[in-house]
Parts: sequence; C-alpha cells; structure tokens
Amino acid sequence: MRDATGYQPISSTTAAWLRYDFPKPEVIEQYVIYPQTTATDRAPKNWTFEGSNDGMTWNVLDTQSNITGWVNSTPKKFTFSNSNSYKDYRINITGNNGSQYLALSELEMMSKVSSSTPNPGTEEPTPNGDRAILVVTMITGLEKEFDLSMQEVNDFIAWYEAKQAGSGSASYAINKHDNNKGPFSSRKDYVLFDRILTFEVSEYSK
Repeated sequence: MRDATGYQPISSTTAAWLRYDFPKPEVIEQYVIYPQTTATDRAPKNWTFEGSNDGMTWNVLDTQSNITGWVNSTPKKFTFSNSNSYKDYRINITGNNGSQYLALSELEMMSKVSSSTPNPGTEEPTPNGDRAILVVTMITGLEKEFDLSMQEVNDFIAWYEAKQAGSGSASYAINKHDNNKGPFSSRKDYVLFDRILTFEVSEYSK
C-alpha cells in the first residue's frame, strides 16, 4: 500500500486543487477523501484525480461528478484502473456541495490493495508462511482481524480483486475459526466490498 495524506485549509473559492509529490514514482489505484468534520457542504462534489511526472502535464486517471451525501468525518473511497507510475498526484476540484467555501480534511492515496501483485522490478519477498493474520479496515475505521490459512487469504484476495474488476458478489464470508463459541459448526463474518478501506496480510508459520 502506498499512502499519502494532505491537509487542505479552507478555501474562499469553490474550486481548488490539492497535490502530493512522492519521493519516487508510484502506481496509485485508490484514494480516500475525508471531509471536514462539521461542514460537509464544503466537501468536493466534482473533480478529477490526476497524475504527472513533471508537475506540468497532468493525465486524468479518474473523474467524479455529483458526489453528495457526505457525513461528518466519514471518508469516501474511490477506485480506478491504473498501470502507470507517477511521481506527482493531485485532486483537481471544480465544485463543492453548496458552501461558499471548499475544504477537505485529508486525502489518502494507495495502491489497489496492500497485497496486490506489485509492478515488475518492485516485488517484495514471496510469503512462505502457511497461515496469516488478515486485518480488514472498514471505511468507518473499524478493524476486523482473522486468523486464517494462506489458502483462505488467497481466496479472499481473489474475491476482492474480481469484485474490483466488476464481477463477483458484493459480500464475502470469512470463517471465524478462533472465535467459534457455542454449539455451531462454523461462524462467519460477512464483509461488504464497498465498506472495505484496505486490508493487511501478515504471514506466519504454525
């Protein structure tokens, strides 16, 4: 996962841009916008998300329009397809939700998922554990932790990436092996794709 956060002070206009320059080119495929805590009418409504390698020529990677329904301090996640690396990224806002001011409290950028296949030349060591702790962070900030086999983790990742590509079910059932209390043959936690902010996989051998 590639992260970057930026704070945008209140602007007296309804259009502005917020830019972040990474130390080296990164492939970004997701971004999360956190609105100002108590003024959701200042939140962005129309914008483009753009990438550049020289800070002058910008390529539009994602376009959003009529984004409403912001809730105080509750982020919205936006995902797009991108295979190119850029050093500079920005959100170019052309309209807000009705206020004479424009504001957002935080912008977070990341690769598709923390366990996605990296770009050639940037691979991390291949995991060699037979189990893993899967931590799923929801857009509300809630973290769900599961102790799973690597096969179960890989099945979850396959579902996530398929759904991100536009196919598959909206929810996924994860077995709660370590918390199967009571007279049940199994217990499952159903997570919704559009409520997932990101997830982390930590392998280990048992």
